[in-house]
Amino acid sequence: MAKVPLTTDGVQMKATELFALDQLDLDVEAYALATDFREWIDTNFELSTDELEYLESADEDFIRMISSVVFVCVRNRLPIDFAKSPITLAAKRFETKATFDFDYQWGGSVEKATDVKLDVVYL
Repeated sequence: MAKVPLTTDGVQMKATELFALDQLDLDVEAYALATDFREWIDTNFELSTDELEYLESADEDFIRMISSVVFVCVRNRLPIDFAKSPITLAAKRFETKATFDFDYQWGGSVEKATDVKLDVVYL
């Protein structure tokens, strides 16, 4: 898979690429991002030196949480709304909002209504 920019459009391009995979190959990618999120992001996205430093310095609890959310989205082909403000030298914050709603009637198909919003904010 080719690296794409870490932008709204780049994340959409990566999702399109991932969601075109068959389920077994998609599972491989999902498990890779869940087990080594930093490496998966670095391998799949073009990161600036600052972005790579932010990723490497992130707290393990944060990495575990965000990788879990992204894992669910990727493995289940759920949309991710990603936004990033311009990088400044000021403090940074990552804001997330995730709602996973699933309905299933036995013998039918799963109906999904999700809202996953990931924002990188540089203050």
